[in-house]
Amino acid sequence: MTSNRYDIDDEIYITDFLTHEDIPSFIKYLNNSTIHANTLAIPYPYSTNDGEDFIKHIKSESLNSTRFFTIRLQTNNELIGACGLHRSVENERRTEIGYWLGEPYWHRGIMPKVVKKVIEIGKNEWKNLVRIEAQIFHWNKASMRVVEKCGFALEGILRPRCGNMLFVEPGDRCNRLACNTCPYICDIVTKITDRQYTSLKAVDDVLGGAASMDNVDKTEVTCPKCAHTQAYFMQMQTRSADEPMTTFYKCVQCGHRWND
Repeated sequence: MTSNRYDIDDEIYITDFLTHEDIPSFIKYLNNSTIHANTLAIPYPYSTNDGEDFIKHIKSESLNSTRFFTIRLQTNNELIGACGLHRSVENERRTEIGYWLGEPYWHRGIMPKVVKKVIEIGKNEWKNLVRIEAQIFHWNKASMRVVEKCGFALEGILRPRCGNMLFVEPGDRCNRLACNTCPYICDIVTKITDRQYTSLKAVDDVLGGAASMDNVDKTEVTCPKCAHTQAYFMQMQTRSADEPMTTFYKCVQCGHRWND
């Protein structure tokens, strides 16, 4: 299949060419905890198998549903990032754009130029396209600036779609809550100052018994009874999914319990 090349400037170009020889570049740039923390589908650490699986997935996608472009250097054709459009299954007039760029090339104005070009290509190839969306974590201000430069406007903040219990993200995202069944992720409102990991407990302790708060995280908060400034805490969705979570506290010093 013939590949297409589009020059962006004297430094970079984009192309729909992708080969297994690009896997070392994926490993080089995607083994980055910041990129992982700001995306939903990029694993960390990033392995050769991850690269092979991704290339296989892209090559299996129809050009009528997905357009994927690699970002490459003019000097040596090295892959340094990617940008793509994925058409909605429910509504082919709508598509979502996503992108990533290797950290050495951040803050150089590369991504807005790439996004504008990819949007131009998408509009030319999909004549009935009327809406392009970018779903960005609210803490990712740099990515928000990218799409704002391309004419995007903030429409709203997504909430959990399913109403299920949220869990604490592991690893580099341990200060965030996530859902197991929908792509919702948000910051933990109460700052974690001391991490604790779950140990085996009796059923009554899990359901509110005397030891239910003994193996949870700590935070800095003033006890209303003894004024101590350390407390165990846990957060639960006790109301509807679009309302704030309830935080339960237990004072480290006097054992007093309260919630807000």
